[in-house]
Amino acid sequence: METGAMLHLQNRIKLLGTRALALREKDLDIREKTANWDIVTVADKHIEAGLTEYVQTFFPGDGIRGEEGAVRESRSGYEWIFDPIDGTTNYAAGLPFFAISVGRLKDGVPDAGVAYFPAMNEMVAAVRGQGTFLNGMLIGTRPFKGGLRDSVIAAGLSAEHTEMFPLLRSRCRNVLAFGSCVFESARVFLDRGLAAYIHTGAAPFDLAAVTLLVEETGCLVACLDAGHIDFGRPKIPIAVAKNERILDELRELWRAFVTIDE
Repeated sequence: METGAMLHLQNRIKLLGTRALALREKDLDIREKTANWDIVTVADKHIEAGLTEYVQTFFPGDGIRGEEGAVRESRSGYEWIFDPIDGTTNYAAGLPFFAISVGRLKDGVPDAGVAYFPAMNEMVAAVRGQGTFLNGMLIGTRPFKGGLRDSVIAAGLSAEHTEMFPLLRSRCRNVLAFGSCVFESARVFLDRGLAAYIHTGAAPFDLAAVTLLVEETGCLVACLDAGHIDFGRPKIPIAVAKNERILDELRELWRAFVTIDE
């Protein structure tokens, strides 16, 4: 993606984030989708509509896949995957741990990604091979030589995997949960206190931007049960880590848990 196009995209996302904060002061029209913790608000729909309009206008041949139902087949080999608000429950509760996530895939591989945290006014963006930028400044991650025993991590555990928590807690200094895959992943690659993040059932909407943002800082992201992240899967067990040692330890814990569970 050209620099001008990326900046234009970020400006559009920032406007949508500002609108989301304004909407939070009004009636969000909160509705449950599958459970009381799986909700959608008027802001989710507004942001997805704005992102869909953006792609249709400026990238008319590209495909679209939005968490709230937006869909269009690709004629160009490119596909945009939106999570209008990752962490909707946090957003609706007035917490700052949520993000607008936009990723673009080329033949199934992320080539551009943006995550915006409206409550913090932080914009993180990457184009493959060009690094990750925070509010326009190129960033990298500081080396971390420890393992899990030295680490504070975050975890997003699917309902069927909640019993994995004691296993994780026994191996780390602490295990936190913020309720947003994008936010928690960013706490790793932005050097904001976390050495790793594990999610046992992340959706493609959670990962389309995050995967590239992580890789372009020098951190690691991997599927725990396959050789690559397949964005066609509805649920993907993943880990984000500061180093290979931690990633390997999380893989081992995942394999142990799955074996015990069987």
